[in-house]
Amino acid sequence: MFYWQPGKWIQYAGLVVLPFAGASFLTTDSMKTDISKNAMMAAGGDWAKVALDGRDATILGTAPDDAAKAAAIAGVTAAFGVRVVNSDGVMVAPPAPPPVAEAPKAAETPVAEAPKAEAPKVEVPKIEPLVAPTVTAATADANGAQITGTWPEGKAKTLDVIVSDANSSLDYSLGKSPELTSTDGNWVLKLGAGALAAGSYAIGAKVGDGDSQSVSALADNLPQLVVPAVVVPAVEPPKPEPLVAPTVTDTKTDDKGSVITGTWPEGKATSLDVVVDNKDYKLGDAKELTSDKGVWTLALPPLAAGEHSI
Repeated sequence: MFYWQPGKWIQYAGLVVLPFAGASFLTTDSMKTDISKNAMMAAGGDWAKVALDGRDATILGTAPDDAAKAAAIAGVTAAFGVRVVNSDGVMVAPPAPPPVAEAPKAAETPVAEAPKAEAPKVEVPKIEPLVAPTVTAATADANGAQITGTWPEGKAKTLDVIVSDANSSLDYSLGKSPELTSTDGNWVLKLGAGALAAGSYAIGAKVGDGDSQSVSALADNLPQLVVPAVVVPAVEPPKPEPLVAPTVTDTKTDDKGSVITGTWPEGKATSLDVVVDNKDYKLGDAKELTSDKGVWTLALPPLAAGEHSI
């Protein structure tokens, strides 16, 4: 016969509840996270992935070999909290092919190097220094100026003669300036009257080879050119030739009119006036007064009887 004794069974109540409480604890989210971490660590290698469904673990991935797969299954199985391990999702990688033996290299035939041909050395021709030009003389008078000198004609290609004062500088180049000429290394610069104003001028000369050399005349041996002032002689104006006085040679009066004649230095004199009774008759203006080869004629209406001033 069963007798209900509550006080006797209460002392064993904890033992009955404990398994259910533990199972509940093992299914919490934090416990799942710990189981997942433990299972991942137990699987070993970065190829294995562990998925948890409660306390059931599934291993996924491709193991490098069978030993790695077995080690992963054993590790996850032994992990705390894992109840069942499913390894169907684990693949094993195929074994690597054996290494291929490298074919022996054929013996290389040595290639003889051709002797290096050295380019012949070409000596740069030495440039002969140019002889400096000279200025031997510089003179000037009322007819102009003349300057002479020497230069290495034939070796030098260019010649310039420079004439300068405090205000200006004139450069005369051989071949470009017609004033500068040369014969057998002797040059001449001729300047006409008025080409240079009166004053003192410095003379210079330089030559060049058309490339890198340019040589000037030595400054210590350069003469000065002095251009004198041109004195223009005074020109006296021509003295005028005295004019011959005009004359009154004849007077005639009748009922037709009065005619008065005379002479004058036609050609030398430029004007002729005949005055009758204070009335002026000018040749060229008064039609009554005419002239022919130095003889003038004044034709008037008849003058009244009596004396008249002419």
